[in-house]
Amino acid sequence: MEKEHQATSTILVHRLTGGFSPMGTQILAEVKAIREILALHEQWIVALQTPIRINGSEMYDPLSSDSYILKASSEIKFMTEKAYRAQFGTEPPTTPMIRAIAAIWSTHDDYQEAWG
Repeated sequence: MEKEHQATSTILVHRLTGGFSPMGTQILAEVKAIREILALHEQWIVALQTPIRINGSEMYDPLSSDSYILKASSEIKFMTEKAYRAQFGTEPPTTPMIRAIAAIWSTHDDYQEAWG
């Protein structure tokens, strides 16, 4: 699939620039880099924090009625964007960034509305 995308991009760039050119080489490099960013998106890490739980309390100073220690805990869980989508059924928090990258091609004939 990657080779198909690369071949299609190469043909398109050569049509736009009239053959091999420094501009065409730059465009192909940008397309390749952005495709890599999009592929890496699936493996980006998302940190999730559970709500803070009060686990109990104890009196800090028995002689004072307002000296208590509260015990609380929270967990931080890490998962990939792909795992986040599988677990929660929603898009991960970095999706707006990826949509902004995809919007570069919003006027292209092959652009899909689901990307933006």
